[in-house]
Amino acid sequence: MQDPVPLSVADAVAAAVVSLPGVSTLHAGQYGELALLYPGRRIPGLRLADGHLEVHVVLDLHILGTDTPLTTLAESIRSAAQPHSPFPVDVIFADALSSHPFPTDEPRTHP
Repeated sequence: MQDPVPLSVADAVAAAVVSLPGVSTLHAGQYGELALLYPGRRIPGLRLADGHLEVHVVLDLHILGTDTPLTTLAESIRSAAQPHSPFPVDVIFADALSSHPFPTDEPRTHP
């Protein structure tokens, strides 16, 4: 039986998505359940569901900045992934982090 998403396609989608500014990595889910599985390999953050290829991403807020709407980033991700995918691409923002650490020499105040 042939995989609905060949390994070469999954690799191409993953590489295209993580190369985008504002995308830190693909998100494998809380227990690693979000992945396409192949003999001896897994591609985390991609899942085939209901005839759509889900792309689960972790944002890098430091690189993304505050003036980029998430809808714009989602469209960039979809545009990067879709040429490689035989299925419609759905983008899921699973988590966010900042690659730039908060300064430790200034006390942080909470309201």
